[in-house]
Amino acid sequence: MLPITKKAPKSLLVIDIGLIEIQTHLIERNDDVYRWAGVGRASTTLSMTGSVTWKCLVNAMQQLELTTDHKLLGSESEVISPENGQGLGVDRICLTWSLPVSIKAILFGLTSGFSISNAQCLLEGMPVEVVNLMSATDGRSDKEKMDILLSQRPDLIVLTGGVDGGGIQVLKDVIDLLVHSFTPLPQELRPEILFTGNTSVSEYLIARVKPIMKLYVAPNIQPSTDVLDLQPARETLADICNRIWMKQHKLQTGSHPLKYDHVRPVTLAMEDFITIQGLCKKTNGGLAMVMNGLFTSISASLDGHSTSHQYLNTCVGLDAEQLIEKFPLEDVANWMPCDITRDDLTEYLVSEFLYPGRLPVTGATDALYGGVARLTGKRTWRGICGKQDFPDQLVARSGGAQVDSILVSGPRMYQYQNYNTVLLEMLDVLQPVGIFEVYIDREGLAAGLGTAAQVDPRIPVHCILGHAVPKLATVIAPAYKGREDIRILTVTVISQDGHEITCEINSGKLISIPLGTDEQVEIRIRAEHGARLFESGHTLKITIPTSGSVMGIVVDTRGRPMKVQKGLRKQQAWIKRSIIEAQEMAR
Repeated sequence: MLPITKKAPKSLLVIDIGLIEIQTHLIERNDDVYRWAGVGRASTTLSMTGSVTWKCLVNAMQQLELTTDHKLLGSESEVISPENGQGLGVDRICLTWSLPVSIKAILFGLTSGFSISNAQCLLEGMPVEVVNLMSATDGRSDKEKMDILLSQRPDLIVLTGGVDGGGIQVLKDVIDLLVHSFTPLPQELRPEILFTGNTSVSEYLIARVKPIMKLYVAPNIQPSTDVLDLQPARETLADICNRIWMKQHKLQTGSHPLKYDHVRPVTLAMEDFITIQGLCKKTNGGLAMVMNGLFTSISASLDGHSTSHQYLNTCVGLDAEQLIEKFPLEDVANWMPCDITRDDLTEYLVSEFLYPGRLPVTGATDALYGGVARLTGKRTWRGICGKQDFPDQLVARSGGAQVDSILVSGPRMYQYQNYNTVLLEMLDVLQPVGIFEVYIDREGLAAGLGTAAQVDPRIPVHCILGHAVPKLATVIAPAYKGREDIRILTVTVISQDGHEITCEINSGKLISIPLGTDEQVEIRIRAEHGARLFESGHTLKITIPTSGSVMGIVVDTRGRPMKVQKGLRKQQAWIKRSIIEAQEMAR
């Protein structure tokens, strides 16, 4: 383990501000090792002006004080900083946020093809609403473009286009158009500008734009016709979103303003976490699924490159009627164990839209939650797989995930804490193939650890190795197409003292093999009758080491890809059987 430097913080306060809840986490350093100390929660409330009220943040920190016995607040509810070494105060503060804010952006490119499509890919998964698309070749006059720029009052202009050395004069003309459009406006009404195009015009851009507007210059997202590199520009875009979010959702801190050392949107913070987790666990690719009802998101990471996608962007204007149109009755019913009416579905969607994050309190609402969550998750998975910056290696030929590690997070996780149900929903959505580890973010800590890496990268490493985000299960999910109830796997668990337990598992099943939390074992697996342990290759036998977890070893032989059964009744019966088998795993 790397040594801790003298400048490293003794304690770190991590604040996560979401639509429903504010979470506060304390991370402490003892004996040169960082550890997660506890969590405090409070409901998110907004003032008349739309700002996050200071009182709800104080409530969350007071809960954290009770949880950890660490004093954070002074006599006037101000955060004490720095720490005095006696369990009083904190050294650093990080903030993650998913509470939406309307960041309106106009994309301006050289062409409506490559330039605009690349800019759209850059903004996917980011908390931004695109209100217009413009290009130098879209047929509109400069006057028409100026009218649009002035009437739509964007917060952000994303300007891109031109491979390095190309389209210089056209880009200069676009820059002049932007300057002429916004110069007459007061400073507070002028948008910020992100440039990610041909770097040859950077000097001209800075000279023309910087005197009148906030300007950010990121590396060209398409430096040549065969290269697309979004990662550096996404980091710059995240910083811009943070600035605008902090400006529009400024905390009412009275005479005691908080100084945040690092701020991060939750989606990018989750990408950071699974990237670091992959380095710690030496995995070949990881996914994080943040289960948040209608706004479920999926993040992916491979070899240090990451991306995210959310089917319904919380920052995009959406009304209840549009929402109902996106979830037809027949699509939702296919992922439920019982019948529903259109009125039931409409009432649920409107309630979830108006009061997101509610916990299901009846069997009917729980079934609706699961059906809508599966449908939203599957659409999100298809969306991220279609992104230009998504690594194809993470998708199996069947269309399911092919990774070594999956993290499950979100309100569905740390509020509901019905782990078998959450695991089943993830398996139904991602349909992962092979042998992989599933981790649970049961305290909502992962995004905070991803942000804390910017303070000290050892913070998430130490907390991961300390099981702050524990392993839920080792999952075996073979690729299989064929009849049900045929033996396709023989799994033998070998303990350290040589004791063996062998299970013969038929197709179409979902079962678990318990393991002690600290138990170290080897698993010997043999596939039969057309089943394959991995979709790529013809491996039929394998022996791997693994350790105990919350649910031990989970075997999913329901086939890859899972097919919707012919007829609604058969499909509902299949879903119901899967739910019953998942419930049995918890006993």
